[in-house]
Amino acid sequence: MNRGINASRHRHNPLNDFVTTWETTDTTAIIPLTLGQTYNFNYSVNGGSFINHTSDTLTVTGLTNGIPQEIRFSPNNGGFPEFTFNNLGDKDKIIDVSQWGTNVWASVSSMFYGCSNALFTATDNPDLSLVSSVNNMFRACTTADPDVSNWNVSTIDNMGGMFRDAINAEPDVSNWNTSLATNFNNVFVNLIFTRLVIKDWDVTSLTSGASFLSGTSIDTDLYDQTLINWSAQSVNTG
Repeated sequence: MNRGINASRHRHNPLNDFVTTWETTDTTAIIPLTLGQTYNFNYSVNGGSFINHTSDTLTVTGLTNGIPQEIRFSPNNGGFPEFTFNNLGDKDKIIDVSQWGTNVWASVSSMFYGCSNALFTATDNPDLSLVSSVNNMFRACTTADPDVSNWNVSTIDNMGGMFRDAINAEPDVSNWNTSLATNFNNVFVNLIFTRLVIKDWDVTSLTSGASFLSGTSIDTDLYDQTLINWSAQSVNTG
């Protein structure tokens, strides 16, 4: 159920919004909300009036085909917990995330899995303080190169497949706090990027790292330094 609200009454800081851009061929965009989740947010299209939304399904209509369309989301008190494509729905229509905003995400697993046209030009950072898994978050985002250099991942346990098949990503993860991460399976599968700096990662909680770098040609010097640094740590063997 949608309730239109006057934009002048919806006072908010636009820097708090989650901002996305879409390009359609059928004038619609199915927003990837999660069935059964509780939502309470406002959204606007191309700078128009905000509309309040409280159900777990949403199709935005009346979009102009072939021209980038901005859809921004302004959550009310945590009312936008998940936004998950999981390789389904209108995954090919989203072409950019230009701002993460201040939304506190409840889950980002498979969030953009399969979004092959999405670019992620955002320079701010998502709030992952309630999140324990980034599993498959950018999997198969073949044009994406998100700026993750200042992300706080200190709560993350499962990193499995995060950049899997995101072939053009060049993630700067050198400063990540991975002290709680147990699952590194398939994180960097099939990346073209060779200057992957992970030598200073904390792997003391690691229990599984199958195919961690499969198909990725990390530079020999970085790979050697990574092995040396990691081997010096007391890895959890279960």
